[in-house]
Amino acid sequence: MESIYGKVPLDRDCRNIRLIKLLRNGPDAPISCRFCTTKLSSPKLYKAVSYTWGDPASTRSILLDGETFAIRENLWNFLNQERQVQHPSYLWIDAICIDQTNDIERGYQVALMREIYSKAFKVTVWLGPSTEDTRSHLLHLQYLSKFSKTIELHSWEPDFTDFVLELCRRPYWHRVWIVQEFVLATEIDICCGYQKIEGRALGWLFKVLRKEARGDWGSRVLVRELWQTPAMQILQQRAGCGLTRHADFLLQRF
Repeated sequence: MESIYGKVPLDRDCRNIRLIKLLRNGPDAPISCRFCTTKLSSPKLYKAVSYTWGDPASTRSILLDGETFAIRENLWNFLNQERQVQHPSYLWIDAICIDQTNDIERGYQVALMREIYSKAFKVTVWLGPSTEDTRSHLLHLQYLSKFSKTIELHSWEPDFTDFVLELCRRPYWHRVWIVQEFVLATEIDICCGYQKIEGRALGWLFKVLRKEARGDWGSRVLVRELWQTPAMQILQQRAGCGLTRHADFLLQRF
């Protein structure tokens, strides 16, 4: 019997990729989506999803072109919240859009990933499910990034401080491909559960940390903690040791 990928073949010469479109249905219905293909030279509008694959032993099922298809639970959680968006976008997700059992296809599709991320109208970063506290803290971080020119770490509530540290230490930031996906993105959203913030909120945090390093002792201790988190280390790597012109270039991408 023909595989689900065989029914939606890719034309390598045309540099085609597969996309999925989530079908809106009730929260208790199976997650359902359909395949389509598009040329990278003139693609449909799509979002590229950046996420961790998660535990291979923990899987859930979705319907893909009407057929049962197994994905890992972390990706299932993302699709479960994304399908409730009023106008779902086309999505590019490597675990679904590339036939992971086909070494040849996987090889040439991975070679296209730089272009896939740069051609996406947005990159969505999925950090996992949220709690009520996560939602309120993310909104506060978004507010600070828009309306505050300094961090004023000494004024942070302890629970908000703990949240920012936890956010910047999540397993997502250890991913190998993260620098490529961030730098190439035209626009970034960071998602925890149903709450989204703009990626430039982390860019703001990175930028003002340098100013706070000259603050009082208590602030400097927290700055050091934040600076050593995987999220800030990734931004620092990409910005370069000087943290000047290259940092500004990176921050403009957020």
